[in-house]
Amino acid sequence: MGLDVDVDPDPGAEISLSYQEFLGAVDQLRAVDFPIERDPAEAWPDFVGWRINYERAAYALAFATDAVPAPWSGPPP
Repeated sequence: MGLDVDVDPDPGAEISLSYQEFLGAVDQLRAVDFPIERDPAEAWPDFVGWRINYERAAYALAFATDAVPAPWSGPPP
């Protein structure tokens, strides 16, 4: 699709999702009794490490396909 994404993102870069938003998602999982295996504070660095690999690509794809704005489809316009 010719999207401008970094194929080798800096593992130390920041993501656009905040820790508070992450905790909100954990709360939603807990509300439906989804099994949580790790403390969110312990899981956060690993979550960021994985998300940095796909966040920009996912947001670019959402923008290119005119996805409905939502917390998971990118920052608000």
